[in-house]
Amino acid sequence: MSLLTDLQAAVAQAQADQAKLTAIVQGPPTGADSLVTVTGGTVKTLSRITAEHNASTAWTTVNANGDLAIGGRYNIDTSGGALTSLTLSIDTPPADGDTIEVNDLGSNFATHSATIVGKSGANGKQIELEGTLDDSLVLDSPMRMIFIFGANCWRCR
Repeated sequence: MSLLTDLQAAVAQAQADQAKLTAIVQGPPTGADSLVTVTGGTVKTLSRITAEHNASTAWTTVNANGDLAIGGRYNIDTSGGALTSLTLSIDTPPADGDTIEVNDLGSNFATHSATIVGKSGANGKQIELEGTLDDSLVLDSPMRMIFIFGANCWRCR
């Protein structure tokens, strides 16, 4: 092989790799073209990954007492007239890395509180906020709770 042949082969490979990268970055969210075959197997396009993530992590509006599910994302609405507070329980036993996200839908936590009860029977775990453990947490801002197995509690961020 000559230097020219090696260079031409390298350019051809770079062009093929560029085409695959473009397909991954700019490809559609559904259909056959949303999967790109590469040397190591099949890769999803970025728009397909985004669509799958959005479908599996939709935000649910909550405006009544109830249970929060592991992996759930909740818009907490405490703006209801007669509703001055809301109690939400976590009754499913969590595993390491499980998450629950809560958002203050109408920025009403200051006037109409929402409380998350972490310890409910044998399945519940305590909630840690700024180094303090408690059985419940009165929300004053949106947050993400992550269960830490080694600490055996929910940590808020």
